[in-house]
Amino acid sequence: MSRSASALAATVLLALLQATAATVEPAAPPGSGAPAGLRPFLKQYCYECHDNEVSKGGLDLTSLAYGDEPAVHVRWVRVFDRVTVGEMPPEKKPRPEAADCRAFLNALRQDLTAQHLAMRSTVLRRLNRIEYRNTIQDLLGTHVGMYEELPEDARSHGFDTIGEALGMSDVHLRRYLGAAEVALGGLELRSRAPASSVRTLDLGACGGGKRAISEHMWLARPDGATVVFTSGQYPSTVVDQLQLSDGGPFQVRFTVSAVNAKAPISLALYVGSFRNGGDNELLNYYDVAPNASLTIETRCWLRPGDTIRPMLQRLNLPQDAKKDLAAYQGPGLAFQAITIEGPLLEQWPSRGQRLLYSDIALRESQSKAKGRLPPPEPIAGDPERDGARLLRSFASAAFRHPASDAQVAPYLALLRGELAKKASFQQAVEAAASAILCAPDFLYLVERTHPPGAQLDDYALAARLSYFLTRSMPDDLLLRVAADGSLHTPAVLTAQCERLLASAAAQRFIADFTDGWLNLRDIGATTPDQKLYPEFDDELQFAMVQETRAFIGELFARDLPPRNLVASDFAMLNERLARHYGVPGVSGSQIRAVTLPQGSHRGGLLTQGSVLKVSANGTSTSPVIRGVYVMERMLGFQPPPPPPGVAGLEPDTRGATTVREQLAKHRHFETCNGCHRVLDPPGFALEGYDVIGGWRERVRSLDQGERITADRDGRRVGYKLGPAADASGDFEAAGHFKDFEEFRALLAQQQGRVTANLAARLLSFGTGRDLGFSDREAIARMVQELGPAGGTRALLLLVVKSEPFLSK
Repeated sequence: MSRSASALAATVLLALLQATAATVEPAAPPGSGAPAGLRPFLKQYCYECHDNEVSKGGLDLTSLAYGDEPAVHVRWVRVFDRVTVGEMPPEKKPRPEAADCRAFLNALRQDLTAQHLAMRSTVLRRLNRIEYRNTIQDLLGTHVGMYEELPEDARSHGFDTIGEALGMSDVHLRRYLGAAEVALGGLELRSRAPASSVRTLDLGACGGGKRAISEHMWLARPDGATVVFTSGQYPSTVVDQLQLSDGGPFQVRFTVSAVNAKAPISLALYVGSFRNGGDNELLNYYDVAPNASLTIETRCWLRPGDTIRPMLQRLNLPQDAKKDLAAYQGPGLAFQAITIEGPLLEQWPSRGQRLLYSDIALRESQSKAKGRLPPPEPIAGDPERDGARLLRSFASAAFRHPASDAQVAPYLALLRGELAKKASFQQAVEAAASAILCAPDFLYLVERTHPPGAQLDDYALAARLSYFLTRSMPDDLLLRVAADGSLHTPAVLTAQCERLLASAAAQRFIADFTDGWLNLRDIGATTPDQKLYPEFDDELQFAMVQETRAFIGELFARDLPPRNLVASDFAMLNERLARHYGVPGVSGSQIRAVTLPQGSHRGGLLTQGSVLKVSANGTSTSPVIRGVYVMERMLGFQPPPPPPGVAGLEPDTRGATTVREQLAKHRHFETCNGCHRVLDPPGFALEGYDVIGGWRERVRSLDQGERITADRDGRRVGYKLGPAADASGDFEAAGHFKDFEEFRALLAQQQGRVTANLAARLLSFGTGRDLGFSDREAIARMVQELGPAGGTRALLLLVVKSEPFLSK
């Protein structure tokens, strides 16, 4: 088989896109080798290098076992893949006729498919901590700061939704129990809806007046505004006086003006308790243009004790300016009054109060504690009977399906036990409810379908669909559809998918799927060297992640073809990103679709700052790391681990040697060349982009090269410009490219592989399992049915309606 024929086979073989093998293979158990039907081919073309005497690469096909044992199955899948693309037998060895090759692969394919089907099923999957938080919030209708208290979840191929990686320990159970108690304890009962009010706060009038202003080096203006000059302080005097008695959604609005500014001034807006590092959240960054005003209006959830904090970025107040602040002519932000309206409740009573206490009378307390009345207490006419009725309803909601008598029995026994101990009705109900929130039917997505591989029932399908597209429990409408047994109907299933995708909760799917697929959760793992990259800051990194999430969201919202993942004529930008990318005419902090100008080096995932940063370290780029990233994340190719004893490349910030010169040494070794000739070229193609996604003609270094004296975003430059960035290479079996644009054109010719990889990623994320050999046919059918012009949302619908998604 010629190299061109191998390239064609690699393109049409969508099965290669699936990750079926772990990076470390356990040793295969002894056995009798391949069945008789495969042995003539193996004997003629394979045993010369892979028998019990030579065993090249540690592979002895004469004794390798055959069957559905996972480690054995993985090795035969690799045999199948290498023969399919023509890598084996090697070109210097006798090559099989096309008919012989087809016959061997067909026979092996049937066996491997049957083997994987016998092993395949979705492992009982625990809710990860993001899903747990979302579920608690949606179940009880309240926000509780519990996310950071739960153990971090393990990942498989980037996703933290894979059942095999989501273990359970006593630490998990204790943390879940504590989180359940906190959640129920934060469910404050009310006999009437809390009144919404408007609060107006200003820096000059709160928290100590003139003394606070002088201590924080703020300047009170005659018009009532307060000017802040340094990012070392924040307007805490206002927000720490918020003193909310009721939690819920609030509308926050204030106006800021840039004073004495020659460049935009950045402002970060945070919300949280700010106690001991609390559960604080960055809402957004805002850029205020020189000598201009900006009105900031946002909606956020505030809990009792929470505050908001607008914090300046990258401003320093000189020491001598503190002597006469009124005469200081440096840049600052002038804050007008901050208006906070709420709570703006969409429903009352809260979902949690309705579930747990329904029609139970609430008795108001007449004695105040710390200046305020305590919440009312539920009083049941018949505590045991009423508690049993309420707990059955609560368990059905928590378990996401009607709870049976046997499932509810332990919690009713707990209720009776607490009442016998003279606990109050509320204490007894909350003790049983806490236990329900630690039950397997709540913590796990229990699929009672038998046998493995059988079709899910409607309730299990509703849960799988909801946790896929909203990252939380099914809502009432989806559960009603499951109850009437119509969810498996294609038209109904499609309608529910479209409805969930149109909901606000779908943004959680966009964020979690994108972050897992593209490894964006690790974007903060490295900090770029400030001498080499003085223009980098937290605001830019925040915008990078928002760009990529918004881009994926735009593809689904507009149903754009997956080819946009490789090359698109638009990007999702705000002013900070546009300035970084050199795209003119974009102002403001809002991320939106921007048509790219001719000659732009942007368009598609591989040109986005987040992707370029997570595939680099803080000082230099590595074609190997980026090449692996492109092949794995875009094309679904899982490279084997490097051979033992071969050292990795160390970044050379001095600029004494080029990356190409260092990698050339690796390719001198036969064991290295096989992988590096595939992995290095995509990495070389990205050499025009630095570690923070900026375009470069020459590589920055600390010691070698031309000294630069210019500033970057007002920051002094301390780096030098070294050799030119060489983005040329030879893409395996596709052709030569001289720069990134030519490489991108070659990658676009692999569109079938890109689409298949996206389908596989969606299917794995949605089902909660790593895919295997038997899934290849389903992926291939999706790609064929979608066609080259089909959109990403249409592909997602094909995934949801596929046999693997609908089955256990």
